[in-house]
Amino acid sequence: MGALTMGSDLSGSIRIPAHFCGVYGHKPSLELVSMAGFQPGPWDGSPGPPMDISVVGPLARSARDLGLALGVLGGSDADEAAAWSWRPPTVRHTRLKDFRIGYVFDDRSAPIASDIAERYEAVLSALSRTGAKMERGWPAGTDTAAAARTFGFLLSALVTADLNVDDESEPARKRGDGSTAAPSDHARWLRETRRRLAYRAAWQKYFESHDVFLLPSSFSAAFPHDHSEPMNARTIATPEGKRPYIQNNPYWITVASLAGLPATVAPIGLTDSGLPVGVQIVAPMWEDATSIEFAALLSEAVGGFSAPPE
Repeated sequence: MGALTMGSDLSGSIRIPAHFCGVYGHKPSLELVSMAGFQPGPWDGSPGPPMDISVVGPLARSARDLGLALGVLGGSDADEAAAWSWRPPTVRHTRLKDFRIGYVFDDRSAPIASDIAERYEAVLSALSRTGAKMERGWPAGTDTAAAARTFGFLLSALVTADLNVDDESEPARKRGDGSTAAPSDHARWLRETRRRLAYRAAWQKYFESHDVFLLPSSFSAAFPHDHSEPMNARTIATPEGKRPYIQNNPYWITVASLAGLPATVAPIGLTDSGLPVGVQIVAPMWEDATSIEFAALLSEAVGGFSAPPE
C-alpha cells in the first residue's frame, strides 16, 4: 500500500513480510545503515543500540526503489561523517547469464511446503534458460546446526539484555538448551561472536567463486493470524498437512543475519491459492547493490511486484 517503507530485521522481519506480501525487501550489510533513532519517539539524540545481528532497511514495490533508498540511508552518520563516507561497490554483473549462482531451496531441517517449492523450481528453470552458472548445495564445510546455535545465543543475548541480572538470569540459565543467554554471559557472547565472524569469513570465501546465493525466506506462504496461547500449540496449514508454528523459525534467515550479509527478497509469483512467494538473494558483505541488481534482473525473467486486487 506504500511505495517505500522502513523496517528492521533481526530474525527476518524485513525479509519474511516481503515474502508474505509479494513486495521487495532488503536487509543491508551489518552496520551499513545507522541504528541511531531506532527507538520509541521522540528521539533524544542518544546513540543507537549496539547491534551485532540487527539492521534497518527498506521495503518497496521495485528493486530499483530499494537501491535508491539504500543510497540515501547507507553510510556514516553524525560524528562518523567527519571521518568516512560510503559508496556501494560496483555491481558484479548486469546480466543474469553472467551470474555464478549458488542455491538451496530445501533442507530436511526445515522442509519447504510444496506450493512455494513449485515457485522456486520455476525460478531455477528460468535462470537455467539464461545460461547462468548454477550450483546446488551449501558451501563446503557449512554446519547449519552450529550456525543456528550461535545465532540462537546471540538473538537471546539481545532480547534479554535489559533483564535484571539478579531476578531473571537464573531462570534463563535453567532452560539449559545451550542457546539461551543470560544478561551476565559476556564471556560466552565474545566466544559466540568469534564464531559469527568466522562464519562470515567462510561465506566471503565462498563468494570468491560465486556471486549470489538463493534460498527461501520461510517454509510456507502467509497464514492466518493466530494469537492463541500457548504459542507452541499453534499450527500452520500446508499442502502436506499442519506444521507446528514454532517450526517457522529463523532457519532460512540465519545465513544473512549471522554473517551480517546483505539479503534482498524479490517476489517470484503466487501459489495456486493466490498467496505471494519471495526468493531470498544473499550477496557478499558490503555488496548490497549486487543482490538488489539481481532482484531487478530476476523480475524480467519471472515477473516482479503485482498489485493485489482492489
